[in-house]
Amino acid sequence: MESYVLTVIGADRVGLVDALSRVVAEHGGSWQRSHMTELAGTFAGVVLVQVPPDADAAFTAALEPLREQGLLDVTLRPTGADAAVVDTPTVRFEVVGADRPGIVHEVSHALATLGASVVDLRTATESGAMAGQALFRAEAVVRLPAGVGRWDLAAALEDLADDLMVDVGDG
Repeated sequence: MESYVLTVIGADRVGLVDALSRVVAEHGGSWQRSHMTELAGTFAGVVLVQVPPDADAAFTAALEPLREQGLLDVTLRPTGADAAVVDTPTVRFEVVGADRPGIVHEVSHALATLGASVVDLRTATESGAMAGQALFRAEAVVRLPAGVGRWDLAAALEDLADDLMVDVGDG
């Protein structure tokens, strides 16, 4: 099987996942993993698919009508032979605190400084019930390099600000 990562984006509407999954299924493909969401009326996603080697050219061509119909802008990227599954343990964390400009950069910089690799990152802002101030929330799964433990991760995140609550656990 040939592996591809598809990135998709388009105006949100009913049937987008159906249209994309139909192309995968019609070419004997297997939908391995995906992250999809609607943000401010725009649908976006990343999908890992596998397609039989003899169907990859037809599969690639079959994605074009999705673009032409204006359903989705699809980018297709072969994963390559070096895309082996990484089995390094992961660590999950959640950060909650007062929202402020640059907070995502602060968190991502702390991760990069530790040498942590982001596996999954989800962020949002929400209303702070008590103070009425916007709260920032990040939930992530990261891979830590050898010699860096979850306590190191917790300390680095807690050093960002006194008002951040940090919860670190197994991935």
